[in-house]
Amino acid sequence: MKFYLDYNYYFLTSRTIDGLNCFENEDNRKLLLGKILSMQSIYDFSYDSYCILRNHYHILFYLKTGKDVPKIIQKINGGVSFLLENISKPIWDSYYISNVFNQEAYYKVMGYILGNPWKHGLVEDIYDLNKYEYSNYNNLLTKYEKKSILEIIGNVKNLNWELNLPVEKYKY
Repeated sequence: MKFYLDYNYYFLTSRTIDGLNCFENEDNRKLLLGKILSMQSIYDFSYDSYCILRNHYHILFYLKTGKDVPKIIQKINGGVSFLLENISKPIWDSYYISNVFNQEAYYKVMGYILGNPWKHGLVEDIYDLNKYEYSNYNNLLTKYEKKSILEIIGNVKNLNWELNLPVEKYKY
């Protein structure tokens, strides 16, 4: 049985089948980003950080109504699958969802998400994260100083959240 809490932060990751690089194409990344951002107008949903990579995405978001979590995942993944015409179906392999219960976990997840383009070689080093368009790193510079964001990212050991956070994995 799955429980999704009201008024809670969630960490969502969804991966493509066999690590297929469905989002290497910029148009496909824009499509996925549009789907993620559109959740704000459909649900009482606000994202704190997100990142779209070649074969997966991450979102840290706050949701007032926990029972909407499965609907949000379906609308993002199902909507993108439906709209992508140049990719064979099915696209998605699995997703991971975790409640983020405290401030330490929140910053660990945020650091992991923001550092992911560097981890996956999409930027040369941590100082180039501002050049990656498919995360909200630059938006967060208005909330945090650059030094603080780099510290948040640097505090994530090897950017391996799987070792430190309880997550639930679901197959499609």
